[in-house]
Amino acid sequence: MFIKILSIVFTIIFGTFFHFTYQLTNHNKIVGLFTATNESTFEHIKMALSARIFFIPIEIHFFKNYPNYYLSVLILEQYTYLHIISYRKYFNVLNNLINYY
Repeated sequence: MFIKILSIVFTIIFGTFFHFTYQLTNHNKIVGLFTATNESTFEHIKMALSARIFFIPIEIHFFKNYPNYYLSVLILEQYTYLHIISYRKYFNVLNNLINYY
């Protein structure tokens, strides 16, 4: 359980850090592959997934004797992050349409 809490904290801290690294590195294209280059929904998904993917080797190190399904659970977590961010954007667009009419 501790490693999952650490994973969430790591993702929040590094996801926030990745929000600004592209500007801090003077628009380095290699850094832009993992961090946000603008404010689009895709870039926010990329920030969360990059931070999470960087933590996976640390997590696997702590679970050397992890069950066979553990890697499947990690992939499912990434898929969930993707959908949470996508649905948030979808509901914002839907809300704007409802308020417009």
